[in-house]
Amino acid sequence: MAWSTLFPGFGQIYNRDYLPAVLFLVSEFLINVMANLNIGIYHAFNGDYGKSLSVLDFQWLLFYPCIYGFSIWQAYRYAIDNNTNLPIDENTKRASIKNAGVYIGLVVGMTLGTIWWTFMGNPIINGLVGGGIGAIIGFSIEALFNWFLIGIGPQE
Repeated sequence: MAWSTLFPGFGQIYNRDYLPAVLFLVSEFLINVMANLNIGIYHAFNGDYGKSLSVLDFQWLLFYPCIYGFSIWQAYRYAIDNNTNLPIDENTKRASIKNAGVYIGLVVGMTLGTIWWTFMGNPIINGLVGGGIGAIIGFSIEALFNWFLIGIGPQE
């Protein structure tokens, strides 16, 4: 999961899941180039938000949170499935959706943060902040769902 957080596809390489790794790496590179993401990041971190907004292609940029979040989630789930030698039973089926709220919240938060750039004037920072807030909200909703509806308490 940590490797995919650094760069989409690296977690899949670490897990020796090569086909998704190539797909994530190519997708990330394509979206990065087409959205002018690195140039936008450069201008945003130098404080020139207007220039950052003018060089970014938002139609391509909105694909990035999906690739990023799904890459992290897929690497995490693949590693859990590889490291778990339990027979398939009800607990294993229930665990397969665990932590999905964090990644769904991350993707939704990054996307909304990127769209609503007017709050701080910086789509890059807003995407990162929105992703963090979305991940916390997704984790909280999933924890409440598991606790109230499925009966998995905080200690389990």
